Amino acid sequence: MELEHHFHWLTTTLAVGDEYSATPPACWQHFSAILNLTEEKHEGMSLEYNNYLWVPFSDGDGRAFKRKLPLAMRFLKKNEDAKTLVHCTAGASRSVAVALAYMCKRQSITTTLEMENILKEIQAARPCAYPAQVFLDVIAQRFDIKPPQMGW
Repeated sequence: MELEHHFHWLTTTLAVGDEYSATPPACWQHFSAILNLTEEKHEGMSLEYNNYLWVPFSDGDGRAFKRKLPLAMRFLKKNEDAKTLVHCTAGASRSVAVALAYMCKRQSITTTLEMENILKEIQAARPCAYPAQVFLDVIAQRFDIKPPQMGW
């Protein structure tokens, strides 16, 4: 299966995908920066890839997400003009949550409805996008808004 079937562009420079989408060296044909949120570091990534960051945490681990989100956000900010992939194992929860937090920050959201609308935009681009509720709670807390209750 082609690498392109494993990620979706959310903006012109930000994509979300599964772990296969970050397979080196093919991934570097599509991306200039990669944020890996899986619990396993990719084989084949080395120090020569300075736009690769591994921020491991488990899906559904709200404490780890809250603790590691600032590092992920700084990486995305540093690479905001680069074609960047955010990925986790399935490309459905952790990666979507980090991308959502970043997009909320860039759009300076102030309401739950704005956060819900950004999530709907992400889901329109990547239908399998279903971040864990605990991640939505952490993001909402960062923006001092009530978290959306997505019911999945």
